Amino acid sequence: MNITHNNKEMTRAYIIKNKEVLGIIETLLTSGNYDASYKKCEEKINANREYNLVNAFTIKLSRDKKWEKNYRKNNFNCSSVEIINDDEFYLF
Repeated sequence: MNITHNNKEMTRAYIIKNKEVLGIIETLLTSGNYDASYKKCEEKINANREYNLVNAFTIKLSRDKKWEKNYRKNNFNCSSVEIINDDEFYLF
């Protein structure tokens, strides 16, 4: 099944932290570094942001197939992923 958004096909990306796969996501975002967290809180001041990440860290999105083996053997640190504020990751 192909997942699309605004008629663009989303592709699988591996979420990497410290050379370990935390999870996978179907996304239009480009490969590269992003902020992520296991906690979020509501933003009360800046109307352009719905949430803030708490104790954020850097993750890497990669579409490199070398992560497939790591993905299959890993016990994930997150079971779900939500993209907030367009380019930040809430992992839970």
